[in-house]
Amino acid sequence: MPAFFWLILIIYLLFFYEPSGNGGHNIPHFDKVVHGVLFGTLSFLLSYAFFKDFHFQKRKNIIVLLSSIILFLAVVTELIQYFFVPGRTGDVIDAMADVTGAFLGYNSYLYLVKKSTLSLKKYLLSN
Repeated sequence: MPAFFWLILIIYLLFFYEPSGNGGHNIPHFDKVVHGVLFGTLSFLLSYAFFKDFHFQKRKNIIVLLSSIILFLAVVTELIQYFFVPGRTGDVIDAMADVTGAFLGYNSYLYLVKKSTLSLKKYLLSN
């Protein structure tokens, strides 16, 4: 459920938020970082939801499904911005930042699961 609310926030920010000037910062290409963080968080939350709810499926199927969802959202949001949102422009680099962030979010999830699993095993073995 948190992934759904995060998706709503992403849609709002990508379609309705208009930063004034430089958005209050002086960091070049800061919007790419924001895209990466938004989609990285979405990917992390979706990974949690899919691996938790669909643990019976093969990992490869989940990876393909997550990748398809993220790639679809990245491309479609940029196309919608380009064609339908006044004052916004679609950008291939933004879509690449979305996908990169999603990749990092997914791998962060896997890292944390692996680390917590190893810590739990170590704890159980020590007692």
